Amino acid sequence: MIGASIWDSNNRWLTVHGTDYLVVRDCVGYQSTGHGFYLEDGTEAYNVFDRNLAVGAIVGKPLPEQALPFDQNDGAGFWWANCLNTFTRNVACDCERYGFRFEASPTEGFDLRLPVRQPNGTISRVDVRTLPFIRFEDNEAHGAAYGLNLGREGNEGRGRVDQHSGVGPDERHPFVIRNTKIWNTRWLPRPCPGLLLHLRESHSLTGPFVIGWRRVQLGT
Repeated sequence: MIGASIWDSNNRWLTVHGTDYLVVRDCVGYQSTGHGFYLEDGTEAYNVFDRNLAVGAIVGKPLPEQALPFDQNDGAGFWWANCLNTFTRNVACDCERYGFRFEASPTEGFDLRLPVRQPNGTISRVDVRTLPFIRFEDNEAHGAAYGLNLGREGNEGRGRVDQHSGVGPDERHPFVIRNTKIWNTRWLPRPCPGLLLHLRESHSLTGPFVIGWRRVQLGT
C-alpha cells in the first residue's frame, strides 16, 4: 500500500491482519478513534512500515471479540504485538496516548505463543515477546503521553498489569532503536523491566529517559 490518505476514521486507519511481507509506505492517517496503523493479531511478521504519518489517534474502547484481549485500543499512532517487522522514517504526532506502542501482555486464558512465519517459510508457535525488531530506525514521535512504549506504563497507568513479565529478546538479538527522535511527550522510551534494549544515535529534545534502573544496554 503506497500513498494512501485515510482520515476521520471511527476505528483505525489501516489494519494488518495475519499478513506477512506487506509494504505500507508514504501513507497519511488523520484522526482515528483507537489505534491508527495497527497490526491486529500478533502473528504478522516481515512487514514494512516506511515514511508514514500518524496524526491524532485518540483513546477508544476495546472491540467486541477482538483477537488480542489485552489491547485497550487506547490511541497509538502505531501499535503492534510482534516486533518482527520494520518501522522506518515514520512520524506520530498528537496521538492521545502513544506514538509507537508494542504490547504483548500476559493475560489469563490467552497463550502468547502464536503461529509466526519462520525464515524458511514454515509456521511455528513462538512467544511473540521474544521477537526483536527487524529495523526500528529514523522514527519520530511528539505530542503524545508516550513517544515509544515497549511494555511499561507510568505511575498513572490504568490499574492493570500490562508488563511483559520481563520476557524479551535474548542477548544476541536485543531490541535496537536507531536514530529515533522523541520530543514534547511526557515519557520517552518505556521498556518493560528485564528487556535488553540498544539505543543507537537516538536522542530527545525534551523529557526524561526512563531507563536508568532497567536492564538496558546503550550501544554505539
